[in-house]
Amino acid sequence: MRAAGMRVATAARAVYFAGVRTLWLSLFFTGCATTATDAPSAPGPLVTRTSASSAPAVETAETTVPIQSASPPSSASVGPSASAPASATLPTEAPRQALESGRAPADVADPPSDAQVLPSGVRIKVLRKGTGTVRPSAESVIRVHYAGWMRDGKLFDTSIKRDRPATFKISGIIPGWRHAMREMVAGDLARIWIPAELAFGDVPKRPGAPVGQLTFDVELIAVD
Repeated sequence: MRAAGMRVATAARAVYFAGVRTLWLSLFFTGCATTATDAPSAPGPLVTRTSASSAPAVETAETTVPIQSASPPSSASVGPSASAPASATLPTEAPRQALESGRAPADVADPPSDAQVLPSGVRIKVLRKGTGTVRPSAESVIRVHYAGWMRDGKLFDTSIKRDRPATFKISGIIPGWRHAMREMVAGDLARIWIPAELAFGDVPKRPGAPVGQLTFDVELIAVD
C-alpha cells in the first residue's frame, strides 16, 4: 500500500510541473509575437536610410539624402557686397575715347561753354594737359594723332586707323589748325571746333570732302 501511494504522488508532481512548463512557454511565445507585431516595417528595397539625423530628408528612388537646414548668414557675411548695388552713375568721357574709337563726341556740333574762344573764332578745349613747354611756331613741324568729324558726326579722317602719327608742317595746314596748335604744348590732347571759313569752306572740293564746321580731337605728340 505504501509503495502504491508513493507512485501516485510522484505522478501528480510530474503532471503539475508539466502544466506549469506548458503555461510558461505559452506566455513567452505570446509576448514575442506581440513584440514582433508592434515593430515598424523595414524600408523598401529602393530606399536606403542613413543614420538618424535631425535634418529634413529628400527621398529619391535610390536613396534618402539628408539635407542641412539653411542657416542664417553670419554677421561677418553681411556687408556692402550682400546688399543691392547702388545705381551707377554714367562715367565721364575718357580723354582719348573719341580719338581712339572714331565715334563723334557728344559736343561735336556745339562747343561747350568752357571752351576757349580764339580771336579767329576757333574754339579749343584741352582734354588732357601735356608736360611740354614749347608751343609750335610758324616754322615748326608737328607730330600728331588726330580724328576729324563733320558737324553731323560723320568721321572723315583719322590717323588712328593708319596706326601711326601724322607729321605736318605748321605752314602747310589749314588756318584753323594753325591757330589751335599755337595754344598747345607737347602732350596736350585738345578738342578743336573750326569754322568753315578756316577749314575747307561750305562747298565740297570733291565728292565726300569735308565741309562746314569741323571738329577735331588732336593729340600733340612732338614739336620739332
